Amino acid sequence: MLALAGIRRVDLNATELGAGALLDNRYEVLALIGEGGFGRVYAARDQLRGREVAIKVLALAYGGGGDQAIARFVREAEITASLVHGNTVRVFDWGMTHDGQLFLIMERLRGESLRNRLDRARLDGRTLGDHETHAIAMQVLQSLAEAHASGLVHRDLKPGNIYLHRLAGRTEVVKVIDFGIARQSGSEMTRAGQALGTPTHMSPEQAQGHVIDGRSDLYSLAVVMYECLVGEMPFYDPDSALLTMMMHVTRPIPDLVAEAPVPVTQALAAVVVRGLAKSPDERLGDATAMRAALKAVGLPRRPSARTGGGPLPARYSTPRQDRVERRLPRRVSDVVSTRARPIPNVTPIAGPPSSGPPSSGPPNSGPPSTQSPGSGSPPAVPPFAPVTASEPVDVAVVASGAGKVRGQRGRMLHAADTQRLVDRNEKEK
Repeated sequence: MLALAGIRRVDLNATELGAGALLDNRYEVLALIGEGGFGRVYAARDQLRGREVAIKVLALAYGGGGDQAIARFVREAEITASLVHGNTVRVFDWGMTHDGQLFLIMERLRGESLRNRLDRARLDGRTLGDHETHAIAMQVLQSLAEAHASGLVHRDLKPGNIYLHRLAGRTEVVKVIDFGIARQSGSEMTRAGQALGTPTHMSPEQAQGHVIDGRSDLYSLAVVMYECLVGEMPFYDPDSALLTMMMHVTRPIPDLVAEAPVPVTQALAAVVVRGLAKSPDERLGDATAMRAALKAVGLPRRPSARTGGGPLPARYSTPRQDRVERRLPRRVSDVVSTRARPIPNVTPIAGPPSSGPPSSGPPNSGPPSTQSPGSGSPPAVPPFAPVTASEPVDVAVVASGAGKVRGQRGRMLHAADTQRLVDRNEKEK
């Protein structure tokens, strides 16, 4: 009777929560968004607050039923509603329908669970890697630190209860959900009074039915991190949940570094292995200590990735020195001389005095022409033709290493500049 007195009972104007139904004359049901052994989850709108919420209606057989289950629900709902950290899903309200169904009014999340992301990565033949695993674990530990300080142990931390919530216009935020309230029934879950949780992520003390504390959640998080890095769980028997539970108790910890398909940072692997210790005393003391250990891990710099997909353009696939050599000059002072042909109607600037014998060729003579006699095109000039100090220099702007002249306008501008220099030299004389 005491348990029933501690919960608010509400009326529902529909036998089932279909679209348009009103719960507690306040929450308008929009659509069914999830279903499982624990019950159903609906998208809804809080007409009083004008915001979207999620309604989780628990199955009638939740926790075995009876006043004990209701008392546990009320206690844990009150504790969960007091959790306000950004990495914990918010619980706004709770109660019981007229036909005895327990419900929670929760924060509406958009994104995907870590379970879905891991499954998709496995199909793609990859793991989440050091950086993503590290980032997820750091946020989960912030949620656990607040929950453990409130005396609440999650008891069922697994990828399905870690949600990657996408905020509008912002990066992903990790949300820990289902703090011991919605426990899945069936082969994976045990009834009240026995070991509660999921066999694949149970701590050894949890699998044996011993009293547990926050360090049990740290073990479960280490199992999650192992799967993120390796691609599979450290202990799993597909045919028996009981054998899976016993593997946590008796099997040695696998070599994470050897099992991972891609290199894993040694310091990060050490934190995961310590979290998988069989004895709670051998693990880090609490969520804050484990987060500090992860924060001290020096991860290698994440390789930069070009957005948009597809192969890189050809210009990025060449060596850096080639790109520098082909870069166009940006100033007149960057111009290089590539030919010795005189500019028409312009007196060339005399070259510097030479200590050696004069050149045997006539003035303004360039390299031998490869043009055939009688052709109307100018003689071909090989790119980067050597120019001696005694030869008159024609300064021409050229394109990237191929010796291409930028155009008639460029030649005319440089001819004018050359003439001005000649006139200035004459005045100085």
